[in-house]
Amino acid sequence: MTDSVLPDRIPEAISTCNLSDAMGRRGSLGAFQILSPPGATVYGKAVTCETNNGDWWAVVKAIDAAGPGDIVVATSLNGNSKAIMGELLANSAKLRGVVAMVIDGAVRDLPELKALGFPIYAKNFVPNAGDPDREGKVGVTITINGVGINPGDFLACDGSGVVCVPKGEIREAINKAEAVVEKESAIRKQIAEGKRLTDILNF
Repeated sequence: MTDSVLPDRIPEAISTCNLSDAMGRRGSLGAFQILSPPGATVYGKAVTCETNNGDWWAVVKAIDAAGPGDIVVATSLNGNSKAIMGELLANSAKLRGVVAMVIDGAVRDLPELKALGFPIYAKNFVPNAGDPDREGKVGVTITINGVGINPGDFLACDGSGVVCVPKGEIREAINKAEAVVEKESAIRKQIAEGKRLTDILNF
């Protein structure tokens, strides 16, 4: 197995926070509004696209290019006043086996998306869409919150947000994240025993 292949098993205890800590506080894609059922962290390979405000053509194409276990991640380059995704696109992605969608732009159809029970991370919600102007690109490097995301990079999504792990670093990041989990578990145990954080952390 190479580092570009998602490991068969990722410990459920590892969260996006653990991964970011393991990578030196890197990888966070910033603040999102989250529609996600409760549960473990969702992992998948990134299928990327960039588009303009309201132009949802590239998002459709990215969904078509995605396969089971992938995460579609899209960025709107010039604003988020018009939706680039809604319930129809999300339903299509879910049926194709896509495990989540990360939209650095506007999304619509909020009630229907909640009912769909499919993990979606969006910058904001609006009722209006734009038109498919066919000016976007699929399978390109995109940037969200200063983080570059390449096709095939690994995304981790949970209730805290989204973290991008470069595809060549996934195994190392997971190993380090496991160490973070163990360290935090030890601290949690000491807190339960009545010790003060100032003493535990040597502040």
